Parts: sequence; C-alpha cells; structure tokens
Amino acid sequence: MKLALLLLASTVAAQGLALNFDIVRANDRASIDRDSDHTPRMVKRDGLLDMTLTNQQTYYMVDLEIGLNKDKVGVLVDTGSSDLWVMAADLRCLAPSLQLKREAKNVLVTVVTVTGTEMPSGFSPGDAPFRSGSAVASAVASAVASGSPGSGSSGSGSGSGSSGSSGSNSGSNECTKQGAFNYESSSSFNANSSAPDFLIRYADGTYAAGEWGHDDVAFANATINDLSFAVATNTSSNIGVLGIGLPGLEVTYSNARRAGAAYQYENLPVKLKNQGIIDKNVYSIYLGNANAKSGSILFGAVDHAKYSGTLTTVPIINTQSGLGFDSPIRIEVVVNGIAVNASGDQFTIASGGYGAILDTGSTLSYFPTALAERLADTLGARYDPRYGAYLMSCTNDMNNVVTYTFSGQNILVPVPNLQIQLSRSICALGVMRSGSAGYLLLGDNFLRSAYLVFDLDDLEVSLAPAKYTLDTNIEVISSAVPSATKAAGYSSTELRSGLVAPASRTASLRSGAPPRSGSGSSSGSGLSAATKTYAYMLPLFVAIGFVAFI
Repeated sequence: MKLALLLLASTVAAQGLALNFDIVRANDRASIDRDSDHTPRMVKRDGLLDMTLTNQQTYYMVDLEIGLNKDKVGVLVDTGSSDLWVMAADLRCLAPSLQLKREAKNVLVTVVTVTGTEMPSGFSPGDAPFRSGSAVASAVASAVASGSPGSGSSGSGSGSGSSGSSGSNSGSNECTKQGAFNYESSSSFNANSSAPDFLIRYADGTYAAGEWGHDDVAFANATINDLSFAVATNTSSNIGVLGIGLPGLEVTYSNARRAGAAYQYENLPVKLKNQGIIDKNVYSIYLGNANAKSGSILFGAVDHAKYSGTLTTVPIINTQSGLGFDSPIRIEVVVNGIAVNASGDQFTIASGGYGAILDTGSTLSYFPTALAERLADTLGARYDPRYGAYLMSCTNDMNNVVTYTFSGQNILVPVPNLQIQLSRSICALGVMRSGSAGYLLLGDNFLRSAYLVFDLDDLEVSLAPAKYTLDTNIEVISSAVPSATKAAGYSSTELRSGLVAPASRTASLRSGAPPRSGSGSSSGSGLSAATKTYAYMLPLFVAIGFVAFI
C-alpha cells in the first residue's frame, strides 16, 4: 500500500490532482439528472430570440467512490463549507415536494449559535429574497407543477406549494438518485462513536442527520485513506455535499464551540497533503463560462492556460476574531472597490475595504443592502418587494461590466452574467440584499469570471481574469504559487464595511425605468446565453443565512 501511494504521489506531482466536475442545471436539487437536457428552450418569435423560464439552478457535481465496494456517490462541490457528507443506502428519506431549495451547499458565514433558533449575525428573514409566500415563489411553484414556463408576470399568489416536504420514508429514491453509501457492507468503514451525532439544518428547513465515520474515498485515480465524513441516515435533502473549505469551518468545530466539544479533523484537502498525494494544501478553481458543461478543481497545481495576465495574491482575512476564532474559518478576502463601466464611462459603486467570501456553492452574489441599492440604482434596476429582488430590463451588451478590484487586480463581470430571466424582457439582478451584514458573498455569477488559486496552508488567494479555453499548462505548487505576484496592497486589510461611496452620477444601462412585472415590450436586443439562469433557485432565505446544529 505504501508503494502504491508513493507511485500515485509521483504521478500526481507531475500534473496535480484534477477533480473534474459536471455542471448540472436543474429545476431544483430534486430534479438533478445528468442525462436530462435542461438546456433552456430558445424560441424565435417576432424577430427576437426569447427564452422561456426554465427555473434552473447550477450545481457543480462530482462522483466519489466510497468504501470497500467503491459505492459511487454524487456530491456537490462547495468552497463555502468544509465537511463531506453522503447519503446512506438505508436512509429515511423525506422526498422533497415543490419547495424552495437551499442553494447547493451548507454555506456557513457567521455562526453565532449552536442551539438552533438564531440566524447568523447581520441577517434578517425580512430581507429574504423569494421567501415562501412571495409572488415569485408561488409563480415558480405553479410553473414547475404544470410543466409550463412561468412568465414572471403574476403579482399575486398565496405561495401554496412553495414550501414544505412531502413524501415518504425509505420508500422514496429521491434522496439516493445520485448514489448512496452502504456503510454496513463496507468492512473498511469505522464509525466514530466518540463524535457527536451529525446534524445539519438549513434555512429552508431541509436537514441531514446521521453519524460520523472513516473510510476510503477515491476520485481521479487517487484514494484518500481513512477520510472522516458523515453518513446521513435521515434527511430531507436530495444530494450530499463535498466541502473543501478551511478546517475551522467544519461543523464539529465552528458550531460546537459553545458546547465545549469542538474539534477539527483532516478534511479532504488536508488529507490529500498529509498522505503525500499533493505537496501543499492548495487548489485552483476554473468554472468555465456560463454555457460550460464541466469545470475543474486542480488540487496541488495551477493551470496557467486558464487565466489572462498575472495572478495577484491577496491574504485570506479573519473577520471572526471577535467570536474567538484565532485564524480565518472562511475563504474571505478584501474587495477594495466596485465600479460599473458602461458606454465608456465609469461609475463608482463603492470604495474602501469590504470582506468578500468566495463561494462556489452559491449561485448568486449577496451585498449589504445599502451597497446592493447603490449597484441596482446605477444599473437602472428597481427593487420590487413582490419578488424580493431588483428588476431591470434585460440586456445582452457584454461590454457593460461590473468591475471588482482586489488590491489592484480587476475582475470584470459582464452585466448579462448577473441577470436572472423572469420574463421575455424583464430580468432580476443576481445580486441580492443581505441585510445589515458588512461583507459580500461572491457566488458563481462572479467566480465564473475569475481563475482562483486557494492556498489554505499560507491563507492566501491568487486570482486573475478567467480565460475560457481547452488548453492546459499545468504546474505543480510546492511552495509559493508559481508566477503569482503579491498585491501591492497585500498588507492593507482594513475594512470599512459601512462606507458606500456616492456615485458621481447615476447610470442606466437601458433608457427608462425597468418595467413593472408583466408590462413592457420586448427590448429587441435578444437574449444572451449568459442569461440562461436560475429563477427557481433564489433561496427561501439569503444564501448565507445558514444555521447548523450539533
């Protein structure tokens, strides 16, 4: 076995260890199916290219082989959490019905409780976008139930059918359709009897419960021996999660500190390093463009072909020291400025430092309410409380961009990539309010525009604009990230989260105010592929409103 590990390590050392994931688009997590065609239907109508509402969400899914029998289990990849949990073969499944599903992960941002009723600090259910009972929740649930596309035009509805789980116990296969682990038939599985029971609960009411244990987990021709993970024996969720964040975010630690039973364990990235499969606890993320069907996480290496310009290195910051955490528990960096560039002009949205969480598990991005208001106003979007979102006329002009500045490194996100199609001419802005929280959460609609290298040993992130290509130029990372340059303002991590810079002028990317729901005519500009997005996945609560219990 040691010889096999040495041979594997030498092979991986040459190219890194690639975790290739499928990008799966589905109505909700209950309908995830790799073999189904979830491509939005494009209809030519009156000289316009329109897309019907298909209520899609994006998931980054990877297959693992677990245990002696190499049970194949599909899980969702998430940098915003740190634990692996999978479905047990004999679990009690509460099959989801029409329910606003949480985004595909256990996003933990600021845990302030272990007892079970409080939301993370800075968040209010009143700020929840697309909450149960809202117009969009009802409209989307009706559209999914009838199998017809929603128009986004309804301004009423009771919300019936938009929440709750119906279903059976083990008679349903909804929870195991992406595979399950038969731990009872794996002689290599060892239950961790000294650990507390595994229990995680999400803001939309879904949960997973079970036990902790150890077994071998394989992917990409590599086997991680004796990896710690949880096996869910009772759940209302549809799929497990592979969290690859910092160990401080493990639920055994971040959520158990008040109970006096907190501990950290070697999660998957740490195990890869400690078993010599990679040289350093570092991985690179490439999500591809909005139409990509696959992406890759490269453990222990960087692919220089996947970015433009130079990688800029910034520190991961610790904004949780006030809660007693001595080191960072989440992948969070400083954003120094945000601006909108349109029609040759630049409009400042914010200056000063904001903490920004980088999270592949969140489809949308979330801003403090004051900052979201500033961005929406500049883009000509208007908040509609019926939808819990900012509405705007759809645009396909990829030259209109939102620019994020990280200590001198600019990442440009085209405005069409931030849109969520609600009707043929009305879009929602994919940047949501997060109440009074003083930080940003940058989800997939930002991350697709960046190539990112997460160095969890040195607590750094290197980033550059993404370059969409099939070419590869892979280099192993043994110490510092090759070809990366420390940002000029590397040590400037002061946060001024309450400061929103006044815009010098108000920009509207389209003439006139955005039409009310159900009104307005087609813009005539067509619809970009980037707007093939995810109206249904807008969460019951803000994506970062996650509470876990142990």
